Amino acid sequence: MNPSPDYLHLLRQRLIDHPEEYPLAIDYLIVIKEIQTVIGTIYYKNMPDLQGISEIGYGMTPKYEGHGYMSEALLAMLDMGKENGIVRVIADTSIDNIKSQNALARCGFSLIEKDDDKLWFSTNLFDH
Repeated sequence: MNPSPDYLHLLRQRLIDHPEEYPLAIDYLIVIKEIQTVIGTIYYKNMPDLQGISEIGYGMTPKYEGHGYMSEALLAMLDMGKENGIVRVIADTSIDNIKSQNALARCGFSLIEKDDDKLWFSTNLFDH
């Protein structure tokens, strides 16, 4: 059953008015506090499905890659996901983005699938 447009409008307005109630529906900024600079974003791409699976996405300004900032942000998001009922998280990256692949590996993700362009990784939050 698909939700009605009225319901979706009400849900959208609820997200806008009360984002604290929906921590998984927000894009988070990755900030270096000492220099008050936004260096990236991280977010859950969707609410968890009935099995507790969600997908995470992220991006970072190239100047700040390779310093562990994304690993720190990923670990924080995994903790938040676990607190909010997510059991398993999936992430994808381009096949040539080695820094992203390394960040995922440092955070407990394992390769689950690949094709000519992308790699897909997964982690079980209750293994952390």
